[in-house]
Amino acid sequence: MITLKQLNHLQAICQYGSLQDAANAIYLTRSALTRSLHNLEEILGLALFERKKNGMQPTDFCLHVLAQSEKVLLAVKDIQRDADMACNIEQGSLVILVGAGARSLILRQVLPKFALAYPNIEVRISEAMPEEAKELLLRREADFLISGDGSFNRNDDFTFEIIKAIPVLIYVRKDHPILEKELNLISLLGYPLVTASYFSPEHPFIKKISTKFKTDIKVSPKIVCSDYMALKEIVLNSDSWMVSPNLNMFMDKELDDGQLVSMSFGDLVLKTDISTIELADRSRSPAAKKFLKMCHAYFDNIEL
Repeated sequence: MITLKQLNHLQAICQYGSLQDAANAIYLTRSALTRSLHNLEEILGLALFERKKNGMQPTDFCLHVLAQSEKVLLAVKDIQRDADMACNIEQGSLVILVGAGARSLILRQVLPKFALAYPNIEVRISEAMPEEAKELLLRREADFLISGDGSFNRNDDFTFEIIKAIPVLIYVRKDHPILEKELNLISLLGYPLVTASYFSPEHPFIKKISTKFKTDIKVSPKIVCSDYMALKEIVLNSDSWMVSPNLNMFMDKELDDGQLVSMSFGDLVLKTDISTIELADRSRSPAAKKFLKMCHAYFDNIEL
């Protein structure tokens, strides 16, 4: 029967390219590593490497076994993680990725409450663009991504869970020239756009706007920044306009004072989904379940 130790040894040989280098890296003698590899090849009934002058060359079947073994070892790692936390639910670690549209919400609203409720759970939060987040999730280096800009491409490797669908509005300063005329998308595009995410032609917002106005809309933000407070200051002091979820906690004072004006896209209703994105074949850790429960509770109680 194949053992986890043998799979770990196989990974090391493939990574380092030679028995001696692999043995040194995993603190094993060369003879012991050679014996482990020989036993694995006997179990499988096939040679896994071609011995060449420049090192160990994996066969095609070896690469297949390597790909499968990575899945097994990652699954075992998840089981150990869950077991450790089941023994002490109040401890553990959590790695959260946040995308545009969700950073300020998580950092300002949910994280402080979670840290107070579970002081012994270690939390690391990092911003990540969609492609970077995808790679980190696939490598199981993060528990989940919380995103609010709709830019993560859906596929079967991941599950998507909507926490809250939030209307998207336009924000401008009180004396912006656009307020002197009827709101027109084309004239609005003549002013600088600042936003929390880059709008590619495939972005859900752009596709919906293009369909509505029966034309290809090209939107090129002048500034892309995930900090809504910084974007707000830019809008207050320039002719820039901002597209943002209708979460007035970041702008309620300026809206109440009349310094900022919010507008809809006419009869076109745009919404952004605050969503969690996770590996489809990975279970949530107890810490992840608790954090996301707090996220749902927070969004269930806000008024839009």
